[in-house]
Parts: sequence; structure tokens; C-alpha cells
Amino acid sequence: MYAQTKLAGEKEVAQLSNHLVARANIFGFNAQPKVCFAERVINEAKAKTIKGFTDSFFSSLYTFDFAELLDAAIGKDLKGIYHFGSSTSLSRYDFADTLAQKLGYGKDLIAPLSIKEFAFKARRSPDLSLNVEKLQQATGIRIPTAKETIDHFVKDYKNEIHSSLRAS
Repeated sequence: MYAQTKLAGEKEVAQLSNHLVARANIFGFNAQPKVCFAERVINEAKAKTIKGFTDSFFSSLYTFDFAELLDAAIGKDLKGIYHFGSSTSLSRYDFADTLAQKLGYGKDLIAPLSIKEFAFKARRSPDLSLNVEKLQQATGIRIPTAKETIDHFVKDYKNEIHSSLRAS
């Protein structure tokens, strides 16, 4: 249902002559009470081992990197459908493990798990990676890799950006 409603929304927007559809996979600090996957890793890895899928892939982009790319796309007056994600993909396990290690939590805090072992309420693809080549060519901007975008998130976390977002 989620994918169907997203597609229906894209079709509506595509009827406009001056449209830009940004298909995005993003992570970052949330001003709302809910948390993204990266924040869950930060919150839970301090206290316990958390599980990460070794066979579920995504090319998530830190929200501040997304904002820069979206600003560039608007500045170039891009029209059509573009994928906004990191230029490489990682498994959820590798993402969580990379983040935990960069935060100094050490190794072995992320336990490997197969997506096939988890009982989701709805079916989902194990590979949610986005191809960002079209966006990179159209903007002329080098899109960060998954590990680089994690670095940007960690830098902002250490500078306590998240505290000011939640306070506002």
C-alpha cells in the first residue's frame, strides 16, 4: 500500500509541466519524537547488541547532504524523476556497524541477521538501493558514498546538531 500511494502521488505530480520528483532514501536527526535507523543505532548500541540485516541493502543519504543536492537540483531547474541517495549502498548490518565503530562503540555491537528470518507485516524488497547517476550528471555534483554520508552524520552528532533540532 505504501509503494502504491507513493507511485500515485508521483503520477499526480508528473502531470504538472514544471515538476521534480525526488525519490529519496534519507536518514538524519528527527525533530519529532520518532527516530531514524541511525539514531536507533546510537541509542541502542550503547546498551545492547542490535541486529542488522546482512542481506538488505540501501543507499541512504544524510538529510543535510540531501538538502544540498535538492537545492542544487532546484537551482538547475531540473524536471522529472531523480533518485536522491548515496552513490554506493550498504547492507543494514554494514551501515549500523560502520556507524557504531565511527562513534567509538567498538566491534561486535551489531549482530548479523538475514532479512529472511524477520517476520515483516508487509513484503519488502531486500535491495532498496537507488541509482543516482542521472542526478549526478544533471547537477555536476559528486554524490557522497554511503560511508561518507555516515561521516557527515557522525561529525554533526559529535557537534550536537541533534540537540538544537530537538529543542526547536
